[in-house]
Order: sequence, then structure tokens, then C-alpha cells
Amino acid sequence: MRTKLICFLTCLWMCAACSKDEMPTGEEFADSNFIEYLHENHQVPVTANGKIDLNDAMTQVRLKAITQLIINDAKPIYDLTGIRNLVTLNKLYFNSEIEALDVSNMEYLTSLNCSGRALTHLNIPNTPLLEALTCNGNELSSLDLSDNPRLQFLFCSFNKLTSLDLKALPKLSYLICHNNCLTELDASGMTFDEEDLILSCGEQTDENGNAQSLHLTLSESHKGFWEELSQKIYNSNIEVTFKP
Repeated sequence: MRTKLICFLTCLWMCAACSKDEMPTGEEFADSNFIEYLHENHQVPVTANGKIDLNDAMTQVRLKAITQLIINDAKPIYDLTGIRNLVTLNKLYFNSEIEALDVSNMEYLTSLNCSGRALTHLNIPNTPLLEALTCNGNELSSLDLSDNPRLQFLFCSFNKLTSLDLKALPKLSYLICHNNCLTELDASGMTFDEEDLILSCGEQTDENGNAQSLHLTLSESHKGFWEELSQKIYNSNIEVTFKP
């Protein structure tokens, strides 16, 4: 009895110590397999009717303790609604049949890998610490990166992107965006690592799958790098302009 009381008081103290921004969003978890995953792998309490009670003190403690999620296909998850209740999550890796993902306002998220499935909508505003985004092999037609100033690694090839705005990414140094539907790309703000050159942006097609050229803009300082990069796979059919 005493042990239970101590645990309960500890939960209350930890919840009280949470800032307002670190409390669950109140967005209910929708997918039963996702709920089961959190229960089995992270000891998140589940009610008798198979739900997660976001008002429960122990539940809040357990959710806040989750900093990494690695989800595979053991039990298919089709909806990650509720994931924003994991307010201190910094790494999310999943490979499941999810069509839409909203991780907006997850301010601790640094790495997101959601590659190789049927994702059509990816919402990532106000994720200021995000450094690595891997979303290749999906059905994305747009990608808003205007609120990710720390992004360094972007892997978004084999999608249906018709535009890709990189202007708000001053730290971007690795870009893999080949096999999309791009006609223009301004990568002049990128910073290349001499020992590890990564820019792959060719093999673009139109909406019917016909090959089309890409007009690529680079900085004048990138000329030497491009001589090597242009010889790499997936950098064919590219017209390059260098600007001061």
C-alpha cells in the first residue's frame, strides 16, 4: 500500500513539474494497434475498453518518458493520430501503411524517418530542432520546410513533388530528391562537405511519367563540387546555373 502511495505521489509531482508545453495535447489515440504498441513497448496504461486516458497521472508520466519510437509492420498501424501527446519525442522511425502524418509542434523532434509507404500528407510545422528528414518512396506532392531551420539531411526521392523550396534551410548539406516531378530547384544555399558530397536531384519526370529536365541553381562556389557530383548516379538530365 505504501509503495502504491509513493508511486502515486511521484506521478503527481512529475505532472506538476511539466510545463504547459510539455503536457499531452488532448488529441485521442485512434489506432488500436498503436495503442497496443505503446502499452506493450512503453508501459503506457490502457483502460478496460482499450483506450489511453490522457487525464491519468501515470499515463502522462509514461507518455512524457518516450523519446524514441521505432515502429515496424509486426502489427500494421494505419493512423498515428495522438502521437503529438508524446511531447518529448525526439526520434520517430516507422514503416507502416499511413497516409497522413501530423507531427506539428513537436518541438523536441530531431529525426523523422517515414520512408517507403503510402504517405500523401506530411505536416511538420514548428519542429525547430528537426535535423534529419527521410520520407522517400511515398506519394507526397508537396513538402513545406519553411519552419525547419536546423534541417541538415533531406531524403525525399521517389515522390511526386512538383516544387521544393530550400530557402529556409541554411544548414542543409545533404539532399537526395531524385525521381520526383521537379522542373526547378534552387540549391544555392547548400553547404557541401568536401569529404562526403551528397546532392542527388536528377531523373525527374512529369505527371505522366515522362522524363523531363531539371533546372538546377547552385552557388558560384559550388562549381568545383558539381564537377564531381554531376558524374554520380541520379544526376542526369540536369541544366545547371551558377549564381554569385
